[in-house]
Amino acid sequence: MTTSLNFFKQYHSTVIKALGEDAKKVNAKVGSIFADNWAE
Repeated sequence: MTTSLNFFKQYHSTVIKALGEDAKKVNAKVGSIFADNWAE
């Protein structure tokens, strides 16, 4: 695994833990924004 990919994986995991119960809602929103940006 590359360093940048490993960093992203650890960062994402940390953010999800920090958000707690709000993680599901925020993760869905992030996924939606990511998909919109990917489509452009």
